[in-house]
Amino acid sequence: STDDDYDGEVFNPKADACLEQSTYHLDAAKIPADATVVRAFLVWTGAQPIAAIDDFTDDQVRLDFVHEAVAEMNVGMEVVGRQSRLTDAQDFEFEAIAESDTLGERGFFTHRVDVTDFFRQIQENGWVNEVSNGDADGLSLLGDYTVSGLDCATDAVYRDNGLMVSSWSLVLIYTSALIAPQNVYLYAGFHSYQHANSLIQIIGFEFPDQPKIKLTLNVNGGDTGQIDPVESMIPESLQIKGDGINYIQLFNTCNYLAEADNVTPSLHYTEIFNSISSEYDFDPTNGEHCIGYLGSEIDPITMEYGIDTDTFYIDGADYQWWDQFFLGGQQITLNLSANQDRILSNFLVLSHDVRPNVFDIPPHLDHPENNYEKGYCACSYEENAVCFEQEFIYFIRVQNWGDDIVAGVKVQDILPDAVDYIPGTTQIATQIQDGESGEWRGWDWM
Repeated sequence: STDDDYDGEVFNPKADACLEQSTYHLDAAKIPADATVVRAFLVWTGAQPIAAIDDFTDDQVRLDFVHEAVAEMNVGMEVVGRQSRLTDAQDFEFEAIAESDTLGERGFFTHRVDVTDFFRQIQENGWVNEVSNGDADGLSLLGDYTVSGLDCATDAVYRDNGLMVSSWSLVLIYTSALIAPQNVYLYAGFHSYQHANSLIQIIGFEFPDQPKIKLTLNVNGGDTGQIDPVESMIPESLQIKGDGINYIQLFNTCNYLAEADNVTPSLHYTEIFNSISSEYDFDPTNGEHCIGYLGSEIDPITMEYGIDTDTFYIDGADYQWWDQFFLGGQQITLNLSANQDRILSNFLVLSHDVRPNVFDIPPHLDHPENNYEKGYCACSYEENAVCFEQEFIYFIRVQNWGDDIVAGVKVQDILPDAVDYIPGTTQIATQIQDGESGEWRGWDWM
């Protein structure tokens, strides 16, 4: 449901009814044609019915796939998680939250189950049905993914307080020649936030020059325009920093920066927990796409009520990130915070490119300095020819057209049988600056 401000504009979306199933369509813009899935997880989240608050959570759902063109590709399976109660041991596969306050007793849970074999079966079916041939395995994955059988609680403590939770997500990790190699991190953390924040630090890597970073945050709950500066001045936001000093708020057209007003002049925040999700194509330079938002107002038809999955893209080449993410940088820190909105965080996926060092790039014919790598100085008038009757000098050009500095370069050249080397005559023809002394120097060697 959505409230109405009596101006004909809907706002503050809230889930108030259950669906028997829901479907996501994966199209060619979202995954490369040559993608091969290496890991996959189905994540489902629910509210525990009050009458069964001490019973087992819903640990089984149905996952079905319908290919966009070939019916023989269709497949389905029952996905079973670990049987658990709200108070049982928790880890990546199962987490739960039990709460009791003035609103009443309630509980939430999430199951995360590895479904890699399901996607391997889809891609193997693609080979059998000639949808793909090993070079275009991603074509097998295009179509509708439907989850059904997830229990949905409609108790008043959930429905009347904007706390209805019943959702699912698929996390796919794949390889493709069409994207740069990535480090991918999947963080699971099922926590309740209201007037609270949490820091997440990621280390153990080293950035290339001008890194590309994608970050996806999955939460449940959240309403538009929920602020209580009296309770706290903690903003609603997702902030990030690298090796810089200050945090920078993440935002996009789907999760916009809210302006300070006369009531809260110093509380700048991002309208991020608003049931409007943002997603990107596998080529992030195409920009974000909003689900549940038409650019100026809420779209109640496409909105995914009660779940908010937002992806943000950072291009280290943009000047605003120069002091944060750069060659040799070694950390990312996230600050997740909520104000009056009550949210349940579930998982966060972060990736950044790990381009290998790039040194000598093959010659570009249109480059003005692209001369021969070897040349000769001799008595012959013919270019790059020599006389057999006297000594001659030849040179070797060593160029680094790449992005990175290279050290310890060694050059080897095999002389023809008819040529003898005169010891002590090799020298650096181009002046080179010594990095330690700052002096220009060259040298001879045998």
